[in-house]
Amino acid sequence: MRFAAFVLAVAAVSFYLGLQTGRSSPPTPNKRVNVDAAQASTPAPPPVCAVSIDPAVLRAEIARALGPAAALASNQVAEQAPAPAPADPGPAPSPEQVAAYDRGQTLFERVLRQGTMSIAESRELRAALVNMDETSRLETTRRLIQSMNQDKLKVEAHELPF
Repeated sequence: MRFAAFVLAVAAVSFYLGLQTGRSSPPTPNKRVNVDAAQASTPAPPPVCAVSIDPAVLRAEIARALGPAAALASNQVAEQAPAPAPADPGPAPSPEQVAAYDRGQTLFERVLRQGTMSIAESRELRAALVNMDETSRLETTRRLIQSMNQDKLKVEAHELPF
């Protein structure tokens, strides 16, 4: 009984002091802030707009919006402009690199059918990857990682197979 009276007294005093409602000091009257004066004292930074637009898509949208006359004009301009040079694919892979790629793909397919890769198979694949050209190496590594992530292949080695 005494405890309940004590708790009730503490609650009443707390409410009276404003602690229950979160006020630690008496409320202050509303103050108006002059927004125009505050904005005038600090200039706003210039807006930055970075838009990435595909020029081919933009031309197609403009041609669709303007109709057949614009399409005819854009065809005439396209005929006058020189075609860009194709990107250089790089040197062709050597016969050793092609053989390494074939060895790696054969090993990879065999391991994928088994569902597991042993330490010896991991080392064999690593040796084939070293002798591949960069494009083949990236493709084989991508396929290997995807198979591992999709739980199609479990690697028994305690190290990465590539």
